[in-house]
Amino acid sequence: MPSSKDNEPAEEFLDPIPEDVSVVGESPRRMQSLSSVISTKSLDMKSDTGVLLGGEEGTPASEKHNQVHHREEREKSSLFKSCSRRLQFFSVMTFLLGIAIVVAIYFIVEASEGGSDDDIPRAPTSPPTPLDFSDFFPPSGSGTPGQIAPTPAPTYSTEDMQVIDGVLSRLVFGTNDANDANDTEVDIYNSSTPHGACRSWLTEKDRLDIVGSNSRTSEGRIQQRYTLCLLFKQMNGKNWSSIDTFMDTSIHECLWDGITCDRTGNFVVVIDLAERGLMGRLPVELENLQRLVQLRLSGNSITGTIPSKLLYLPNLEKLDLSVNQLSGTISSTSSSPLEIIKLSENKLEGTVPFFPKVEKLWVATNSFSAIDESYTRSPIIESIRAFDNKLDGEFPQDWDVPKLEVLDLAFNEISGTLPQSILRKAPKLEALLLDSNKLEGPLPSWSQSTSLQDLWLDTNELTGTIPSSFGREWKGMKSLFIHDNKLQGSIDRQHCERWPESVVVEADCALPSLSCYCCTMCHG
Repeated sequence: MPSSKDNEPAEEFLDPIPEDVSVVGESPRRMQSLSSVISTKSLDMKSDTGVLLGGEEGTPASEKHNQVHHREEREKSSLFKSCSRRLQFFSVMTFLLGIAIVVAIYFIVEASEGGSDDDIPRAPTSPPTPLDFSDFFPPSGSGTPGQIAPTPAPTYSTEDMQVIDGVLSRLVFGTNDANDANDTEVDIYNSSTPHGACRSWLTEKDRLDIVGSNSRTSEGRIQQRYTLCLLFKQMNGKNWSSIDTFMDTSIHECLWDGITCDRTGNFVVVIDLAERGLMGRLPVELENLQRLVQLRLSGNSITGTIPSKLLYLPNLEKLDLSVNQLSGTISSTSSSPLEIIKLSENKLEGTVPFFPKVEKLWVATNSFSAIDESYTRSPIIESIRAFDNKLDGEFPQDWDVPKLEVLDLAFNEISGTLPQSILRKAPKLEALLLDSNKLEGPLPSWSQSTSLQDLWLDTNELTGTIPSSFGREWKGMKSLFIHDNKLQGSIDRQHCERWPESVVVEADCALPSLSCYCCTMCHG
């Protein structure tokens, strides 16, 4: 809406002429007086006309009448001219004021249609720093990286080709060791293989000049673009879904679908190609993406093993390879910066090694036989999901996990007894899921917890009597499953009143050895 200042020009224009008000206000009275004068003069004329028609004093009366008549006409004409000028000026002012009102209404309507100030995008207080793509485009190119005009592939000199081949040789043959060997022999000069096809693409079809004056920058560019090409060629890239710009020869790889780069716009930090239809083995050259922070390739059909050095890239924090067909083991080291590991629903086996910075470890539905016990004393671990594996051995008794919220080891072959102080040493534990194992012995005598919500201990070999203190302070409890065991005693009213009314409780209360006051389902 225009401010009051928008009307100031009109008001300032009218202020110097205060008599306009008198014109408007007094014109009717002036006109009424004029009518009275005209009426009076008309009566005098009628009287004078009678004298003239009598014929006794004709000439003097006529001259007097003419003088009066001319004077009255002059007064009337002067009055009408004055009123006419004032009315004309007032009409012009009214017209201009009307135009100002129309313009004001127009801007009000425009503002209302445009929405409130909160709906209008505001320009940033300072312009964002543009990504630096200058080194990646031919000098003849124009436009932004995403809109660069088509240009022919650059022609490389013999020296340039030696540089490219030297980088590719170090990249390929320096990472293909015996543990990560591909099914076929690597040949970067055979265009019928993924490695050879990518070399040909890089030097003959790619329209970006990857050889620059800075040798270190050039090597990084060659490695990065070549590695992403291998990912495409080696993993059925032509059949990927929802991928339009990947392998676009005219734009920087940072602009390809599924790729995110750092603030400089030069180095890949995120590869997210989840559920895109990737098939085949992971190229071991991924180990050379030293700036990579996140790798998400879940929900595909990736086979083979995880490249041994991929888990230990110096900046890799999040790895999600879940729901694939990966096999083999995971190598161990203490130098990995990984914080989140998701490897569920694969065919991995062996021992899950300890990653000291991991907060979330999801390795469910594999064939792992053990998990490094160092996780039971991790000060930062928050979630361990390892159900549906082949874990065996006794359940660890020594736990000290102040941040652990979820421990899911169901559907394994874990034996031994439940530690009496597990809930005390895991004060933030919300879900303890140990169902379908081979646990035995009594329930923990100390089970006080204000954070516990789900306790699943069913389908084990637990024995003994349910303690009277069982379930104390379970104010947030949602589900308690202790059926298909050999427990005795009762879950009485005193137990049930400690828990929310909505809690789901299942026990062997169909058997005479156990009774339950608040069970939603009785097994037996």
